Amino acid sequence: MRKLLLSLYFVLFCTGMACAADFQYVSFAVTDQSLATTSNVTFGNVNASQGNFTTIKGEGSNITGVTASAAWGQITGTLSGQSDLQSALDAKTAIGHTHDWTNISTGKPTTLSGYGITDFAAVRQTSDVMSVVVALVPLPGLTFNFAANSNYTFDMYMLCMSNLTTTGYRFALDTSVAVTAVGLNYYHQLANTGTLSGGSSNADNTSTGTTSGIATANITIPVMGMGMLSTGANAGTANFTFGSETTANATCKAGSIIRIYKVN
Repeated sequence: MRKLLLSLYFVLFCTGMACAADFQYVSFAVTDQSLATTSNVTFGNVNASQGNFTTIKGEGSNITGVTASAAWGQITGTLSGQSDLQSALDAKTAIGHTHDWTNISTGKPTTLSGYGITDFAAVRQTSDVMSVVVALVPLPGLTFNFAANSNYTFDMYMLCMSNLTTTGYRFALDTSVAVTAVGLNYYHQLANTGTLSGGSSNADNTSTGTTSGIATANITIPVMGMGMLSTGANAGTANFTFGSETTANATCKAGSIIRIYKVN
């Protein structure tokens, strides 16, 4: 049976008068590597000036008074025998673990950016825009920020309406800084038999072509399109714009959506 030699040190404290006392110690053997006591026990050097004292509470936990340079050492007994330490470790989650998606009750992202996906975005028009002139006007909500020296593609899902069947639409992309290249094409049904009419843009906020009329007046007309943007040395903002084919009334409606993908 191994024995552990413990030295207990007692300090004489005085109040109201000057006192001087040396540390006294008594040695005794602790069998079975345990010490049954409900009192605090202090271990340390006989020389009080060294200040390296450790106090262990009677129940065997909560070590206090250890100096910053002191080492904890190793647990030589059974881990499960250290009840407070074992409980703390049991409450920890393993570094590597899995969860079913249905078991995650909070913290689920609701957007692509919430998952760390930054090369794809979708924007939605927030209100109707009416145009009675061929000049292009910005579409609210249909904007995105672009990086310098990058390339983007985009898909257009637009909703439009005209008072006259002879009135088509214009679309373009307006950039806040000079870019290397921009281009888009768009089209919609011209006749109920399936004929299509299309337009295009190949410069900043400039419509180089326009659709020519629609199949039916005063109903929502789906307009599909696609395009690309190659940026220059500066980052900036892009805003999709809209105009009427003629001076007649044309509207680009709220709910129109454009999806943007950053290629590189």
